[in-house]
Amino acid sequence: MPACLPACLPISHCFPVIKHKCRVLKTGIYTTTHSMKKQILLFVVGLFSAVVAYYATLSVPEAIPNPNVLRGFTAFLDIMGALDSILPASIRDSMYNPPITNDNPGLNVTETTLDGIPAIFYRPVGVDDKSLPAVIYLHGGGWMYGSIYQYHPMVTDVAVALSRPTVVISVGYRLAPKHKFPAAIDDVTRGIVWLLRHTEELGIDNQRIVVFGDSAGGNLAAALAQRLTFDVQYKELPKLRAQVLMFPALQMFDLKTPSYQQNGRYRTLIISPTWLGKMYSNYLIGNETLAPTLINNEHIAPYARTSTPYSNFVSHDLIPEEFKKENYAPLDINLGNDHVYNEIKDIILNPDLAPLMRPILEGLPEAYIVTCQFDLIRDDGILYAKRLEQQNVKTTLRNYKTGYHGVPIPENAKYGLPHLDVDILKEVLGEFTK
Repeated sequence: MPACLPACLPISHCFPVIKHKCRVLKTGIYTTTHSMKKQILLFVVGLFSAVVAYYATLSVPEAIPNPNVLRGFTAFLDIMGALDSILPASIRDSMYNPPITNDNPGLNVTETTLDGIPAIFYRPVGVDDKSLPAVIYLHGGGWMYGSIYQYHPMVTDVAVALSRPTVVISVGYRLAPKHKFPAAIDDVTRGIVWLLRHTEELGIDNQRIVVFGDSAGGNLAAALAQRLTFDVQYKELPKLRAQVLMFPALQMFDLKTPSYQQNGRYRTLIISPTWLGKMYSNYLIGNETLAPTLINNEHIAPYARTSTPYSNFVSHDLIPEEFKKENYAPLDINLGNDHVYNEIKDIILNPDLAPLMRPILEGLPEAYIVTCQFDLIRDDGILYAKRLEQQNVKTTLRNYKTGYHGVPIPENAKYGLPHLDVDILKEVLGEFTK
């Protein structure tokens, strides 16, 4: 019996009192809960409003159409980046490796491995030709993110769009920071070397094989082309017909090229200096400790900027003046750190990491390089194109004046999200696989 009731009160009279007390108690609980809900709702609305207000004020270059779409995607990337660090490994794995589906009746999609390296084959159905051209795709993601499964929808679009029957092969690789350099390029090389040794049984014409990649995948495609061309152990293998490099990352020697200077002040261009510093550091050494030094371009010793040939490979003189009209200052050759440079120079100067650092480029397969105006690493592609041309490698450079990293033509981007423009690839890959 509740202590608030008189002890002498008959039990039959207790129920109305108890009922009344419970009603009062219930009303109090409801009032308190309702008040808390309102406070929580107000907090959530306030927080959401603050987040929206913050991202709405982020700067976007004036030439980019649909700036709010880019701001929204920047917010999405920030959220996903925060979640990535706290999500259980099982959930992250399911995000990076979603199950693949094939809704296209004209395409046979097969998961397999190439000497242990994961790959997906996209082969046209009903084609009797046993010697088809092949396109090998290497995905982007800063060597840290992505997988052949995440990129499956885009690769399917490319495979369907090609004007002639072609085998498309998406090849995977291990990711940093768990697997730092040279894990990615070693995996790619291992898988593709096996493929080149088995072209006949795979129904591939070994004279019409193209490798292409975007961003970090462009880095791997360029490094792979160099290995297959210059490493003696691969001299008996079929030669690549061409290399297609979409907004590739090709060097870490100078992170103050004109494109870094012009675009580094924006957080909204898919990759910011902070993101790039983290990805470069994780791929280089397996953690983020080097990121601040990289962002400030202090990882190269001053003497290396002036008394070694490597500075010539990234010379700003190779970059046309039209790309240096805005917010550009010549490189400070006194900036740098001898100790850090001595610790990492063997990696920084390694063409397997930085294809732009290779002195001799003559003999490489024909190159088609895509860059975007509003991209931190735009000038990597420009520098590589100029050096390839100087060394008699047939090269086409295509810069998109309103594009940003991952989106050559924003006006055509589905939902404004990063993608490889299928029309570009249809045209280019079709030409190389004749």
